[in-house]
Amino acid sequence: MTPPGNAPQRKYDLLLKNGRVIDPSKPMDQVADVAILDGKIAAIEQDIDVKRSRRTINVAGLVVCPGLIDLHVHCNLYKNPESLDPTAAGVYTGVTRMVDPGDNGAYTFQAFRKAVIESTPTRIHSWLNAAGLGGFMYGLYNTDVCLHPTLIDVDAAVEIARLYPDFIAGIKTYCAPEGWGSPDGTEVYTRALAIADRARLPLYIHSGSPSPEGYQAYGGRPMLYGEEVTREQALTKMLEMLRPGDVVAHPFSTFAGTVWNSVEKRVSHGVREAYARGVRFDSGRGAHYSFAVVRNLMNAGVLPYTLSSDRHAEDNHDEFVRRASVGLCQHMSEFLAFGMSLSDVIMRATWNPAKVLRVQDRAGSLHLDKPAEIAILALRDGNWTLQDAPFFGKAPGTLKAKQLLTPVMTVVDHRVYPINPAFLPDLVEIQVQEDVWSWMKERPPHHTSYEPVK
Repeated sequence: MTPPGNAPQRKYDLLLKNGRVIDPSKPMDQVADVAILDGKIAAIEQDIDVKRSRRTINVAGLVVCPGLIDLHVHCNLYKNPESLDPTAAGVYTGVTRMVDPGDNGAYTFQAFRKAVIESTPTRIHSWLNAAGLGGFMYGLYNTDVCLHPTLIDVDAAVEIARLYPDFIAGIKTYCAPEGWGSPDGTEVYTRALAIADRARLPLYIHSGSPSPEGYQAYGGRPMLYGEEVTREQALTKMLEMLRPGDVVAHPFSTFAGTVWNSVEKRVSHGVREAYARGVRFDSGRGAHYSFAVVRNLMNAGVLPYTLSSDRHAEDNHDEFVRRASVGLCQHMSEFLAFGMSLSDVIMRATWNPAKVLRVQDRAGSLHLDKPAEIAILALRDGNWTLQDAPFFGKAPGTLKAKQLLTPVMTVVDHRVYPINPAFLPDLVEIQVQEDVWSWMKERPPHHTSYEPVK
């Protein structure tokens, strides 16, 4: 019998050794060890004995931070051909939680729950589309499917939201005045707000319209409260009605009717007031994102509360096929290049989105006894040229970066998920100037055109 004073200590399931632990919620930025037991964070200390752990991974030189939370990933793989697999685009890229941005409505959420949410280790949430069928499916993007008021079943949406509070984070609708329906243009927004109010959830608003024909659900003039409006006027009126905690997506869009007025080179009316009132702005990078707009808004003091990728497969819903599959780590790297600190960048991809989702008790930080959702990232020095998302045939903007964040592995509970290189940026394509990985020396030339290789 072992004397009580000499009782062996129970071993940890996993020990992450010697990493640079960054947790902006504390704040914390120091070299430390992180131990996991029974799927929870059991210890964060300077030097934990490796003999106390069943498995130890040396992460010296790497960043250990809360698992990344991406508020905008199209991941309904069984409904939308432009969606990505949530495991490959989730835990295999450092993202432990993601939110499907309105591809599902009250009539389709149950299938999404069974087919997607319950079949992946990535934690999935939903911005439930106000429209019962959801949006972004089979090319039916922002047409009558999601902008006709008769397809917004308030009672059904409220009931689904109440049934699944752990999954449904808010209600998705669109600031697209050409398709808001009803003679005075208010019915779509009125019904979406009614759902959010009754379900006690925030609204998640898609801002920006690409062209009159792109969102012309009714063929009439864009109306709001009985007045014909411009896209900026529609945005301003919507911002006035938003509540603290509501979220506006795509502030860095090149489209009309979003946060930056690209024609008059100024912040759109109503943005600063909403910003000060507690309306949050989510970057929603996607396929209509401009470095120039980012610079202008940051210079104006308008910063994103959260960073998200709006990641999906090739965007074929109109004649302009645009590249949109930029992962969250590369998007975070863009803001490093804009001068944001590493801690601030991580905060906008971990702690802030956890607050938006109201899951601070189980995600977004590294606190003792919380579920282990951890990302291990490499911060690589070098010289890269990043590109934004051109639209309507415009040449992409470029951004010089001296540092690049890339995921290395992800921990969920006590399971370790290696990174899937297929979902990392092609380091040749973004012009690596240094030999960051030795195996790159043996890589053949990278061809980006469809011309025969000579």
